[in-house]
This record gives sequence, structure tokens and C-alpha cells, in this order.
Amino acid sequence: MDALHNPTSDPQTDLALLLPRDAFYQVMLILRGALPPSGSGKPEDWVRRDRSAMAAVVALRPINAAEGRLAAQFVMADCWAADCLREAAERRPELKAARQCQAGALSFLRESKSSLKALVKLQAERQVLDKDDAASDRAAWTEHGIASMMNSALAPAADAGPALLIADAARVASAGDAAEFRLAPVKATMNRHQRRETAARRSKLSRASAADIL
Repeated sequence: MDALHNPTSDPQTDLALLLPRDAFYQVMLILRGALPPSGSGKPEDWVRRDRSAMAAVVALRPINAAEGRLAAQFVMADCWAADCLREAAERRPELKAARQCQAGALSFLRESKSSLKALVKLQAERQVLDKDDAASDRAAWTEHGIASMMNSALAPAADAGPALLIADAARVASAGDAAEFRLAPVKATMNRHQRRETAARRSKLSRASAADIL
């Protein structure tokens, strides 16, 4: 198994770079399983369906797991709304069935708008945070600490037992400053330039990850 899907194999693995790739890989798997079926059923049309959904997610420019999931939710709901409208048109002579399809389409449209609104709000809050160096530093360390703690849950019990995880969780809950997190071995802290460089690399990797999946 490669390091991408076994991050605990290398203690020096940069989770800030690996996690977005894994997250967007999972987003694409969810999309493939949840989208309406291809119209013709031909293999090439299934590929076009998947690439179209991927393009829609990429166009929304999510750069982390939370934004990626919201983008996927929007795309899924929007695709199902379109599928319901298509079926409503096909079943127009069946008045009751057509109306049920139309109602389903409206429900999916509401869901898609809700997901898009949540995504836009989350991205706006992130952009504001990025402009504040101190707040951005704290957020970066919070993310680093939580990622380290969650990654330790994937490690063998000998490396991270329940008592250690409970202690880590307690430190997270009581920490007043995210920069004080010590949830995993960290040999050196990041200065502002390094943090920005890591964030830029993570953003670039997140945007490119979806293109590597298909």
C-alpha cells in the first residue's frame, strides 16, 4: 500500500497535503455512487457523467474536505433535480406521476441551493480568516492538531491507545491557543512564511486531486 492511503507508515508524512487528496478521492467515489444513472448506459456516457460532475465540483473551487463535501452535495442534488424534471416531461400523460416528479425536482433544487449557500458562506469566512495573519495562524494550528489526533486513531493500538486519545481530546478542549497543541510529535514549528507556503501547496493539491481520480 502506498503512503497516500497509509499515512501512518511514515511519521514525517505531511497530513496537510495528504488529507485533501484523500478527501477529494472520497468525494468522487460518493459522487459516482449517488448520481443519477447515465442516459444511454454506454460506458463512454458513464465516463462523461462522472467527468461532468467532477467539473462542476472543481468549478466551485473547494480547497478542503468540508468545502468539497458541500460542493458534492450541491452537484448531486442539482443532478437529481434535472433527472426528476426529465422524468416529469417523459411522463407528462401520467398527470399524478408527472406531478410527483416535479415535486421531487423542487425538493432537490431546494437542497442544492441550501448546499451552495452553505458552501459560499464557508468560503467567505475562510477568505476573511486568511486576511488576518494571527487568526489564520491559530486556525492552521487547530487544523494541524485535529488532523494529528484523528490520524492517531488510525494507528495501531500500540501507537495510540484509548487513554492517549482521551488525553489528547482533553488538551484540545482546554487549549486556549491552538498554537499550543501538542497532539503528535512535531519536531519544528512553522513560521508564517512556511505556513503560507504549506497552505498554498495544499490549495494547489486540492484543486488538482480531482483531475487525477478518473
